Amino acid sequence: MYRSFKVKNFRCFDDLEIAPLERVNLIAGMNDVGKTALLEALFLHCGAWNVELTYRLNLFRGMEPRKIELSKRSETPWDSLFKDFDPSKVIELTAEEVIDEGGARCRSLRLSSVQSPSEFPRIEQLIEKDSGEPVIPEIALSSLT
Repeated sequence: MYRSFKVKNFRCFDDLEIAPLERVNLIAGMNDVGKTALLEALFLHCGAWNVELTYRLNLFRGMEPRKIELSKRSETPWDSLFKDFDPSKVIELTAEEVIDEGGARCRSLRLSSVQSPSEFPRIEQLIEKDSGEPVIPEIALSSLT
């Protein structure tokens, strides 16, 4: 269970923090204020080690899959995840989670766009250093701390 959740540079959010969160929370608002974006941020954070989830978000919204060309910088399916469609920004999703009756931990997911295939070896090293987990970095850099 999350006690708090913070979103930076994701879709329509510059910087959003929700605290305290309870066992049941109601998300309400007018159209186009970010209710779905907040749920997507929670979805990504919950499945932080599954890099495929970043790709699935657009599919859930009914957007057609796109061919990705790594040889040159062009718009990618993930650009819409970044605030103002600016992939030079870093998305940060941070939550304080209850792990047992008395304890809590803080987990952060950071997403940044891969600009060139030459970055893959460096990304693999960073991720393996943080997690020890094997990662497929073709989609986007995800680092969990």
